[in-house]
Amino acid sequence: MRLRRAARALVLTPDERVLLAEHHPDGVTVRALPGGGLEPAEDVRAALRRELLEEVGLDVDPVLCPHVWRRTVVEPWAAPGWDGLSEDVFLVRVPGEFTPRGSFDAEQLRAEDLHGFGWWSAAEVAAMEGRGVVPAPRALADLVPLAARLPAGSPPLVVGA
Repeated sequence: MRLRRAARALVLTPDERVLLAEHHPDGVTVRALPGGGLEPAEDVRAALRRELLEEVGLDVDPVLCPHVWRRTVVEPWAAPGWDGLSEDVFLVRVPGEFTPRGSFDAEQLRAEDLHGFGWWSAAEVAAMEGRGVVPAPRALADLVPLAARLPAGSPPLVVGA
Protein backbone atom coordinates (compact mmCIF):
# COMPACT_ATOMS: atom_id res chain seq x y z
CA MET A 1 0.00 0.00 0.00
CA ARG A 2 1.32 3.43 -0.95
CA LEU A 3 0.57 6.14 1.62
CA ARG A 4 1.56 9.77 1.11
CA ARG A 5 3.34 11.14 4.18
CA ALA A 6 2.26 14.58 5.31
CA ALA A 7 3.00 17.11 8.03
CA ARG A 8 0.26 19.38 9.38
CA ALA A 9 0.05 22.10 12.01
CA LEU A 10 -2.58 22.57 14.68
CA VAL A 11 -2.11 26.36 14.80
CA LEU A 12 -3.81 27.59 17.99
CA THR A 13 -4.39 30.98 19.56
CA PRO A 14 -4.44 31.32 23.39
CA ASP A 15 -8.25 31.07 23.31
CA GLU A 16 -7.94 27.85 21.23
CA ARG A 17 -9.10 29.15 17.88
CA VAL A 18 -7.65 26.94 15.17
CA LEU A 19 -6.44 27.97 11.72
CA LEU A 20 -8.04 25.90 8.96
CA ALA A 21 -7.49 25.80 5.21
CA GLU A 22 -10.44 25.32 2.87
CA HIS A 23 -10.24 22.66 0.15
CA HIS A 24 -12.79 21.57 -2.46
CA PRO A 25 -12.00 17.97 -3.46
CA ASP A 26 -14.66 16.58 -5.78
CA GLY A 27 -16.98 19.50 -5.03
CA VAL A 28 -17.02 18.92 -1.26
CA THR A 29 -15.97 21.71 1.08
CA VAL A 30 -13.35 20.43 3.53
CA ARG A 31 -11.62 22.49 6.21
CA ALA A 32 -8.32 21.01 7.29
CA LEU A 33 -5.17 21.92 9.13
CA PRO A 34 -2.48 23.70 7.10
CA GLY A 35 0.32 21.51 5.84
CA GLY A 36 0.91 18.93 3.17
CA GLY A 37 2.97 16.18 1.69
CA LEU A 38 6.64 15.54 2.27
CA GLU A 39 9.07 16.03 -0.59
CA PRO A 40 11.33 13.07 -1.46
CA ALA A 41 13.86 12.45 1.36
CA GLU A 42 12.35 15.28 3.45
CA ASP A 43 12.02 14.92 7.22
CA VAL A 44 8.51 15.39 8.63
CA ARG A 45 9.54 18.38 10.77
CA ALA A 46 11.33 20.03 7.85
CA ALA A 47 8.14 19.55 5.81
CA LEU A 48 6.14 21.18 8.61
CA ARG A 49 8.34 24.28 8.49
CA ARG A 50 8.30 24.45 4.67
CA GLU A 51 4.53 23.98 4.42
CA LEU A 52 3.79 26.68 7.01
CA LEU A 53 6.06 29.14 5.20
CA GLU A 54 4.49 28.34 1.81
CA GLU A 55 0.86 28.38 2.88
CA VAL A 56 0.53 30.84 5.77
CA GLY A 57 3.85 32.68 6.12
CA LEU A 58 4.53 31.32 9.59
CA ASP A 59 8.18 30.55 10.37
CA VAL A 60 8.45 28.06 13.22
CA ASP A 61 11.22 26.05 14.79
CA PRO A 62 9.70 22.60 14.25
CA VAL A 63 11.78 21.10 17.06
CA LEU A 64 9.74 23.20 19.51
CA CYS A 65 6.39 21.98 18.14
CA PRO A 66 4.94 19.05 20.11
CA HIS A 67 3.83 16.07 18.03
CA VAL A 68 0.16 15.80 19.07
CA TRP A 69 -1.40 13.22 16.78
CA ARG A 70 -0.92 10.85 13.89
CA ARG A 71 -3.61 9.61 11.55
CA THR A 72 -3.85 7.35 8.53
CA VAL A 73 -6.57 7.65 5.92
CA VAL A 74 -6.73 4.78 3.42
CA GLU A 75 -8.83 6.42 0.71
CA PRO A 76 -7.62 7.58 -2.72
CA TRP A 77 -9.38 10.99 -2.30
CA ALA A 78 -7.10 11.74 0.67
CA ALA A 79 -4.00 11.92 -1.54
CA PRO A 80 -4.61 11.77 -5.32
CA GLY A 81 -2.29 9.28 -6.98
CA TRP A 82 -1.80 7.39 -3.71
CA ASP A 83 -3.76 4.78 -1.75
CA GLY A 84 -4.14 7.20 1.12
CA LEU A 85 -2.40 9.48 3.55
CA SER A 86 -0.33 9.14 6.72
CA GLU A 87 -0.03 12.48 8.49
CA ASP A 88 1.72 13.77 11.57
CA VAL A 89 0.23 16.80 13.33
CA PHE A 90 2.26 19.24 15.41
CA LEU A 91 1.00 21.91 17.81
CA VAL A 92 1.97 25.48 16.91
CA ARG A 93 0.90 28.13 19.41
CA VAL A 94 0.56 31.71 18.18
CA PRO A 95 -0.17 34.86 20.25
CA GLY A 96 -3.33 35.65 18.27
CA GLU A 97 -5.10 35.45 14.96
CA PHE A 98 -3.24 36.70 11.90
CA THR A 99 -3.99 36.90 8.19
CA PRO A 100 -2.14 34.06 6.45
CA ARG A 101 0.23 35.31 3.75
CA GLY A 102 2.60 32.58 2.69
CA SER A 103 5.26 32.52 0.00
CA PHE A 104 2.78 30.90 -2.42
CA ASP A 105 0.73 33.30 -4.52
CA ALA A 106 -3.01 32.82 -5.13
CA GLU A 107 -2.43 30.71 -8.25
CA GLN A 108 -0.02 28.37 -6.45
CA LEU A 109 -2.47 28.00 -3.55
CA ARG A 110 -5.32 27.11 -5.94
CA ALA A 111 -3.04 24.54 -7.60
CA GLU A 112 -2.74 22.98 -4.13
CA ASP A 113 -6.58 23.11 -3.83
CA LEU A 114 -6.33 25.80 -1.13
CA HIS A 115 -9.18 28.30 -1.27
CA GLY A 116 -8.63 30.44 1.79
CA PHE A 117 -8.06 30.23 5.51
CA GLY A 118 -10.09 31.02 8.59
CA TRP A 119 -9.98 30.88 12.37
CA TRP A 120 -12.51 28.66 14.15
CA SER A 121 -13.41 27.74 17.71
CA ALA A 122 -13.99 24.08 18.59
CA ALA A 123 -17.75 24.82 18.81
CA GLU A 124 -17.72 26.35 15.31
CA VAL A 125 -15.80 23.32 14.00
CA ALA A 126 -18.39 21.01 15.59
CA ALA A 127 -21.19 22.87 13.76
CA MET A 128 -19.52 22.67 10.33
CA GLU A 129 -20.96 19.35 9.21
CA GLY A 130 -24.49 20.60 9.82
CA ARG A 131 -23.67 23.33 7.31
CA GLY A 132 -22.34 20.97 4.63
CA VAL A 133 -18.66 21.47 5.49
CA VAL A 134 -16.45 18.54 6.44
CA PRO A 135 -13.76 19.12 9.09
CA ALA A 136 -10.64 17.01 8.67
CA PRO A 137 -10.26 14.97 10.68
CA ARG A 138 -13.95 14.61 11.44
CA ALA A 139 -13.22 14.54 15.20
CA LEU A 140 -11.32 17.84 14.98
CA ALA A 141 -13.69 19.66 17.37
CA ASP A 142 -12.85 17.12 20.08
CA LEU A 143 -9.16 16.88 19.20
CA VAL A 144 -8.40 20.62 19.45
CA PRO A 145 -8.92 20.95 23.23
CA LEU A 146 -7.48 17.48 23.86
CA ALA A 147 -4.27 18.23 21.95
CA ALA A 148 -3.96 21.68 23.54
CA ARG A 149 -3.82 20.06 26.98
CA LEU A 150 -1.50 17.12 26.32
CA PRO A 151 1.25 17.04 28.94
CA ALA A 152 4.73 17.83 27.66
CA GLY A 153 6.48 14.75 26.35
CA SER A 154 3.26 12.80 25.72
CA PRO A 155 3.33 10.40 22.77
CA PRO A 156 1.15 11.50 19.84
CA LEU A 157 -2.47 10.41 19.84
CA VAL A 158 -3.53 8.00 17.10
CA VAL A 159 -6.75 9.26 15.53
CA GLY A 160 -9.12 8.14 12.78
CA ALA A 161 -10.21 9.78 9.56
